[in-house]
Amino acid sequence: MVKKFSLHNVNNCRLANVFDYAAKLNEKNYFFHTFLFYKNICYQKKKKISIFLTYPNRYKRNIDELDNNLYFLLKNNIKILNQMAERNGLNQIIKHNISNKKMCNNINKNIEDKNSTDKNDLNVNNENKSDEKKNMDDIIDLELSDIWSKKTLLVNYKNNIFEIILNRPDKLNALNKDMVTGLLNMIKSLDNDKRCHMIVLRSINTTSFSSGSDVKAIIENKEKGLMHLRQLYLYINYLSKFKKNFLCIWNGYVMGGGLGISMYSKHRVIHKNVIFAMPENKIGFFPDIGSCYFFKKYFGRNIGLHLGLTSLKLNEADLMNFKVCTNYIENIDLFLNELKNIKKNNLNDFNNEYHKILSKYPLKDCNVTPVLTEELVSNINKYYNSANNLEELISKLKKDNNDFCKKLLSDINNNCYFSCRFWFSYFLYNYDKTLEDILDNDYKISQYFLYHTKTFETGVTEILAKKNKSFQWNKVEEIKYMEMENIEDILMNKNFLSIKDEFV
Repeated sequence: MVKKFSLHNVNNCRLANVFDYAAKLNEKNYFFHTFLFYKNICYQKKKKISIFLTYPNRYKRNIDELDNNLYFLLKNNIKILNQMAERNGLNQIIKHNISNKKMCNNINKNIEDKNSTDKNDLNVNNENKSDEKKNMDDIIDLELSDIWSKKTLLVNYKNNIFEIILNRPDKLNALNKDMVTGLLNMIKSLDNDKRCHMIVLRSINTTSFSSGSDVKAIIENKEKGLMHLRQLYLYINYLSKFKKNFLCIWNGYVMGGGLGISMYSKHRVIHKNVIFAMPENKIGFFPDIGSCYFFKKYFGRNIGLHLGLTSLKLNEADLMNFKVCTNYIENIDLFLNELKNIKKNNLNDFNNEYHKILSKYPLKDCNVTPVLTEELVSNINKYYNSANNLEELISKLKKDNNDFCKKLLSDINNNCYFSCRFWFSYFLYNYDKTLEDILDNDYKISQYFLYHTKTFETGVTEILAKKNKSFQWNKVEEIKYMEMENIEDILMNKNFLSIKDEFV
């Protein structure tokens, strides 16, 4: 037997907020899947919340709590967020922006008084305000704990410059879902805040900007993992159209999701010892985060194919030669001090001083030998130029069998063959598409790799989790996936969710 629970009382709220909160406020997979299902239906139809959720009788208590929690969260957001900000020592600009951004307007709700002795029931009577406040505090902790309490993102605000610092050094600043959500919320808020003239994104240390997304967490909980990727692609879309100055400082590892949060910024400043790569084929995934777009833009067809296929690591000399970065610095602290001392409240005056500083740090010879030498580029063009799929490329490599051919064949064999074959076709399929189209395709293909193949899960488990050095990809096993569907069939599959309607 089931009952119906209506969410019509919060129909003036943004769908994303309500369902994201709802998913966090309960831990039962039954409800999580149900909310995710209804959430995506409503997004595509662009309806306000007026649906019903069916649930078994035994879950009535959970639904009652969820109903009240949503009300408390939406009605009292500013007050509680300010309390959280003060407790964590956040800057005033953070309190201002996050509070306003998360608040849902025009909430009209009447709650009946409840007199229950059950300690788990929420009481909204005036005489129990202390209990109400405690529950509201818990809700905010659920939403912001990984970002603020664990301080995986540090923030500074001085002289109209907002600085975001990635602070997960023990994980090489691998991005989790909460970090990506925090970044997305902040840039949306700051984009409309007149006090902020520019954003600087950098790492807490000099050994790694970001090694990518926390793929182990994505595999451990695929539903949350998919939400992580969705937020990342939405962030990339928003950043690509960001109106204000956005500067990132690359140092150490800049890979995967780390490129996603920074590649589309207006200014990409590099420091020495940069390692730039998209290593997804090694773990049975595919180069996502709009790689098809920026590989074509900066490297062209043949080198772009090669970088995705082999997971080749580039250095600062390569990034300067191909104009991937905009400036080169040798001393990060000195550069940051110059920026923070601009002290111009007027935006035009600020921009003039800002560009004067950037002009002092042009691209230059850093005395590092590039990975993409003239000889390597010549060989890449020779063998990739007329190859339309991976099989044609391999056939040419086996025929000539020179040093370049042997090395490339070895790289392909060491990576997931299915991922390599998929990447070759996927890159060419997206070659003339817009960034928005590519990001939407990335989201659909991510669902395919998470739920319809085992390569991603196998690669992450064996290579990253177990650190199995003797692990070898099984080409015979992988061929099963190749015979199932082509790329266009996957992208046209209506069971895969789209995020294109959510782009700005």
